[in-house]
Amino acid sequence: MIRVLVRRVIYLFRLLLEEFTWIIRCVKYNNGATDKYVDLYSLMVISHVLEKGLTMPNRRLGFGQERVRQVLELCQKCIDKYGANSIEVQSTLNDLDEYNRVHQENQFILPSDIQDSLENILEHRMSNEKINSMCFTPITFFKECSTFSEFAFSRHTCRSYSDKPVDIEKIIKCVKVAQTAPSACNRQSTHVYIISSEKYKNVVRLFQNGSRGFAEYADKFILLTTDQYAWDIRQEKSGFIDVGIFAMNLLYAFHEEHICACTLNAHLYHKQLKKFYNEIPIRKSEVPVLFMSIGNANENFLIARSERKETKEVYTVL
Repeated sequence: MIRVLVRRVIYLFRLLLEEFTWIIRCVKYNNGATDKYVDLYSLMVISHVLEKGLTMPNRRLGFGQERVRQVLELCQKCIDKYGANSIEVQSTLNDLDEYNRVHQENQFILPSDIQDSLENILEHRMSNEKINSMCFTPITFFKECSTFSEFAFSRHTCRSYSDKPVDIEKIIKCVKVAQTAPSACNRQSTHVYIISSEKYKNVVRLFQNGSRGFAEYADKFILLTTDQYAWDIRQEKSGFIDVGIFAMNLLYAFHEEHICACTLNAHLYHKQLKKFYNEIPIRKSEVPVLFMSIGNANENFLIARSERKETKEVYTVL
């Protein structure tokens, strides 16, 4: 008993040290800091909300005006402070240009403050091309590919689903493929919940606010969890890494099986997490890491461009 007590005290000390170190880092480095990287990351996030809106099924004109004002303000701030050359700024300007053209083509009059700001800020756009959200049919979206790189570039997040249900056996086949993902010391702590009942789909819709506008069309949801029993107290975040690798494998498997999917975060804070455990029958030792909405493709649908940074910006040779 003394050995057990000593071991627990040591574990507690290690846990407190790790958590304190992480808290210090989170306080120092977060998106509330004053930094160029914070502004540019924030711009990509907020403009992505806009480009998602452009591709929503049953898109309504005049959507997201307050969000557009926020995008305009932050984009102008980044232009004034860092210039207009970055992919973050130019990608945002492409989104704003499409938003503007969609409303002009449909003769929808935007509020004067938004229209004036759009006209002024779009002068910084470097391309004169009409860059639109990508339009697909099932045939063009799930085209045959001869190489993995071609296949990887063909996969996109899809938020538009048909009424045709996805076969459970197809999903299980994809899960088996996803199991080829590497796992730390072969722990395999990732668990997949296939949520198909309306009762539990409504729970996901309640807790996952980032899916508004398309979650009601999803045929099923996937929940990926990691079991904390698999990890030492100093490795608590490693389970999230394992789930992330597993999730990418699962997304590729879905694409191969012609299943449309959209990855959704499971950022549940302590009060939400407590309620979630009461609503969804998963073990308390399991941590929800992410959801996916899935469905079969519509006859025609739009995909957000989600422009990527230049490759030279995402690697460093040391």
